[in-house]
Amino acid sequence: MWKSTSRRWRLKFDFYAGAERRLRDDLAAAERRREEDLEAAERESSAAIGGMAAKLRESDDAAEALRRERDELCRNHNSTAPSR
Repeated sequence: MWKSTSRRWRLKFDFYAGAERRLRDDLAAAERRREEDLEAAERESSAAIGGMAAKLRESDDAAEALRRERDELCRNHNSTAPSR
């Protein structure tokens, strides 16, 4: 009887020890995936911010070009307008 009881306890212990080890491994893997996902999100966010900044620079350049064109048209219009 003693041997079978200790064997049962040993099997239970092995089962729970294995389950605990698998749980620790799963938690460690989940943490690694979370860190990798966070790094990927940071890279994507950085790339998106860089893209938005480039678009803002293009928009600023286009607005500046339009201002220069408007100023040039105003100067040409004022220089060719008849005096009163």
